[in-house]
Amino acid sequence: MCEWEGCVEEGAFPAPASPNRLRERRWFCLEHVREYNRAWNYYANMSFEEIEWQRRRDTVWQRPTWPFSRGSTATSSPGGTGDSGRGRAHMPISPAEKCAATTLGLRIPYTKDSLKRCFRDLAKDAHPDLNPGQPNAEERFKQLREAYMTLLRTCTK
Repeated sequence: MCEWEGCVEEGAFPAPASPNRLRERRWFCLEHVREYNRAWNYYANMSFEEIEWQRRRDTVWQRPTWPFSRGSTATSSPGGTGDSGRGRAHMPISPAEKCAATTLGLRIPYTKDSLKRCFRDLAKDAHPDLNPGQPNAEERFKQLREAYMTLLRTCTK
């Protein structure tokens, strides 16, 4: 039977009992489970701090976390100066970022300004509108733009 007060329909649809008892189920008919879900608010009785704590736990699927190894850093590349040029010293460089820097011919560490300047110069040379006779100009331009966007996402300075 539906758990809604006064309803005599079959309770075929489950709903969580409360935010504290998510594995316990209440059973409703279709009409009442829709109404119950419409009014459901997981965060209803939580403070702002509790909500933020819960959201942070949810971003890692409620599993414990710890820092990554500090072995690979931006300064381990040739020409490193002790500062990655992107706001933090010793920032790890991903393989995608290394590949993108190689595609642009950019040395790590780099700044946002040097990245933009490098891309602008290469994009002018490879742009398909400026090179109508080159069959691979469009593909080269796409590669340059993808590399630029990859590096721009990680660049803070």
